[in-house]
Amino acid sequence: MVITCSDTRTPETDTSGALIMNALKERGHSIASYHLVKDEPSVIRKLIKQGAKDRHVQAIIVNGGTGISRRDSTFEAIDGLLENGWTDSARSSAISATRTSGPRRS
Repeated sequence: MVITCSDTRTPETDTSGALIMNALKERGHSIASYHLVKDEPSVIRKLIKQGAKDRHVQAIIVNGGTGISRRDSTFEAIDGLLENGWTDSARSSAISATRTSGPRRS
C-alpha cells in the first residue's frame, strides 16, 4: 500500500508516489493499493489501520506531508500508531542502517 499525503498533489503530479510504486514494481512487488489524500491526520490514520488489517498488504509506505506548513501532519498522524517498542533509538538505528527506514522529517 502506498499513501501520498498532500494538499497540493494530484495523481498526475504525485512524482514521489509514482517513484515509489515504480521502484517496488521493478523489484517484483505488487501494489495492493494507492491513495492520494489531503493532510488530514484522521484520514491518514484510517487508511493505515485499514491497510494493517488487509491480508493483501504486506507493507504500508507513506510519503508527503512532512514539510513546514501547519497542514503538513503526516508524521504526527502516524506517530501514535507505532508500536510501543518502536523507540526513537530504534528509529534512529533503522535510519542509519538503511538511510530510508522509519518515519522522519528531513
